Amino acid sequence: LLPGSQVFDTSYADLSGIRTRIFDTAEYARIAKPGDRRWSADEVRAALKYCLDRIMPVAEASGVRVALHPDDPVMLFRKASLLGQRNEELPRALSLIERALQLDAKPEYGVLRGLLRVASRDYAQGIQDLEPAARDGKASGLVDAALAEAYAATGDARTARKWLDSATEKSQNGDSVSVARLNAVRNMLGK
Repeated sequence: LLPGSQVFDTSYADLSGIRTRIFDTAEYARIAKPGDRRWSADEVRAALKYCLDRIMPVAEASGVRVALHPDDPVMLFRKASLLGQRNEELPRALSLIERALQLDAKPEYGVLRGLLRVASRDYAQGIQDLEPAARDGKASGLVDAALAEAYAATGDARTARKWLDSATEKSQNGDSVSVARLNAVRNMLGK
């Protein structure tokens, strides 16, 4: 019995040199059917993780395009990004990005988690997520502004000013950074 198959065999026989499928209703009744089993969320995630880790790299290297499932990390990342724009949805957004990170620990997923943590006022954890992305100086002004806010909120004014200056410079060079956010951090620092 093949999962998802509409063809059911219980055994094979060789009739005059020709392999023939046999269907025995009594034997079929004893066979566990794929639809008879309920998969737990953890089992589904484990199967998806296996697919992402073992099958997707081979498919991509072979030029095979694979459609997205709602629980794919990319889709979880997109949902978390959208939900994170609404304060009342921050816990749900954090839950989604955590699931994405469990399946595929891409740096951009960690950045989004850091931004969501800062937005949730979990500053220490936000700093932990955002610092690695910002160390090379290539992070967006949004990341720098979030770090400035987090450091200001935790009382580290010197580090907050460093990130505020960086975010301000990136904003002046065309990076999309909220002027209101930069001003809010300035007010936190008493600038």
